[in-house]
Amino acid sequence: MNKVITMALILLNSQITHAQVWLPLDDGLNNKVADLLLLDNDNLFITGDFSADGDGKILNGIAVWDGSAFNTLSGSQALTTENVKLYAYEPVLINDSICFVYDNHLFGSYVTVPGEASEIYTPPTFTLEGQELYFEKPTVVCYNGNLFSILSLPLEAQTLGEVNGQLIIGVKPIEAGNPIAYSWDGSELDSLILSGSFAGQFSTGGRVHQIDEYNGFPLFVGKIGTSPISPVFYWGENGEPVGLSNDFPTSSEVSNENMSILAVEWFNNNLYISTARFIDSTPRHLFKLVDGNWVSVIDDLFGKIEAMMSTDNFLYVTGRIGHINGVDCTVSRWDGTNWECVSDVGIRSFDLIYHGSEVDDLIVFQNELIISGEIADANGLRVMNICRLYSGPELITEDEGDEFLDQDENH
Repeated sequence: MNKVITMALILLNSQITHAQVWLPLDDGLNNKVADLLLLDNDNLFITGDFSADGDGKILNGIAVWDGSAFNTLSGSQALTTENVKLYAYEPVLINDSICFVYDNHLFGSYVTVPGEASEIYTPPTFTLEGQELYFEKPTVVCYNGNLFSILSLPLEAQTLGEVNGQLIIGVKPIEAGNPIAYSWDGSELDSLILSGSFAGQFSTGGRVHQIDEYNGFPLFVGKIGTSPISPVFYWGENGEPVGLSNDFPTSSEVSNENMSILAVEWFNNNLYISTARFIDSTPRHLFKLVDGNWVSVIDDLFGKIEAMMSTDNFLYVTGRIGHINGVDCTVSRWDGTNWECVSDVGIRSFDLIYHGSEVDDLIVFQNELIISGEIADANGLRVMNICRLYSGPELITEDEGDEFLDQDENH
């Protein structure tokens, strides 16, 4: 448990001083925390490339937070995976299972077998929470409450979504004509291949960044190549991609070579997308779709929006953000008309925003806002990549508490 911070009520003139401060979850996790998912049992499922919590408990890039401690997903003990970099991300709930993209950064080997003319390829193996798994490229792993299973894919998995009870898997195309996604209903795997004017969109260096739902169809957002076509489209009933708007800036209007759509979220029946590029030499970071047209809703932003979350009244945004509308703020919210700063973690410098600290996800858990990413500290307090926004009686450090008590004893 964290021994640096203790909670104390400071009573001054019979008043309680309240504060809003970021606090670590226990002692945090030892590397990047990528994604957060609320489970049906009200626990929090966490993915990333961490290998242990702050207390040294071994983890394999996945963990469950129950409100007081980090645990393995299966309940079985995780084993140390020396020289193996495990990275889990994009978790979804699908048909009573938890699925996520998993990359073990391992390579198989060729073994000489007596009597065989050629070497036999052996896929790599590693142990995930006591169960042996075999794969060598980013793929989909699902846990049904008893066992982990692997969904074998011809191409590397990149992102996941759930639409109408089907698992939608964004993959990395190797060449033109490859699928950009697969759909899986629990038994059959179907390919989603771009056609028509969309055919070359993801063939070279492109990718699907996020999958959502649009009128019951899978919605894809991603990265434009050089073709002047929409980076936001859904898979229509005829099995063909349909762009949501023709007025989205084409690559000729974008000052960078590519245009990346980083995140998508629904709020007040409008679709919002965040971008990472400049348009006509002007920074444009957040758009909403209104009557078939993309409308910019924020211009003054230093950084980029990596994640969004909507509630009944607000759209929350975060990421590698220095300021929004002149206000230093890491997490802000939009009510459809105005922006308001929720809280800041004190990341100000250009190097930290673009080459270091970042917030990758946010969620409400047990009535507190939680953010995760590569966050070493928040407002000077060490949080180890995941923290919660505490609003209540002011917190003091243990040393400050001892000093306070000493002063009290001397009076």
